[in-house]
Amino acid sequence: MDYPGKPAWRQVVDTLASAFLLALLIRWLFLQAFFIPSGSMEDTLLKDDRILVSKVQYYFREPMRSEIIVFWFEEDKKHFIKRVIGAPGDRIEMVRKKLYVNNVPQVEAYAVHKDPQYEPSRDDMRPLIVPRDRFFVMGDNRDFSKDSRFWGFVKKKDVVGVAFFIYWPFTRLGAIK
Repeated sequence: MDYPGKPAWRQVVDTLASAFLLALLIRWLFLQAFFIPSGSMEDTLLKDDRILVSKVQYYFREPMRSEIIVFWFEEDKKHFIKRVIGAPGDRIEMVRKKLYVNNVPQVEAYAVHKDPQYEPSRDDMRPLIVPRDRFFVMGDNRDFSKDSRFWGFVKKKDVVGVAFFIYWPFTRLGAIK
């Protein structure tokens, strides 16, 4: 496209600057890419997967149970990814690796237990109620995930968005279930 009165180099600079600003705006408001650094979400997400996270949904509603969210973990000063197990007001309990939400045993097709050993500190949890503006999260790889069982609730203000798409590696390309 030719702009009268502007040199070609200036047109290129203007186009690149506009594209850069648009990309920043999209990342800031709508969409962000993340890297999966550990196996805590196996078998749903694998170590080294690259995913896209939508920031848009949570402008209009709260995270819901079973959604996979990315959030800022202040203690480690980095982003974490886990599955929402409990929303505000939910009663969460774990007995011998079996999860109960509001006194109902959960059928969790995504949850895996790769360690046959029973460890009370990991596999049992006294009942607790999720406070207002907080979420209880767990990794799908329950025996090898540090999550709300160990460090408590995620604050609503720390939630970045919902993970929805794996874009790398190409062999795993597709929607996150």
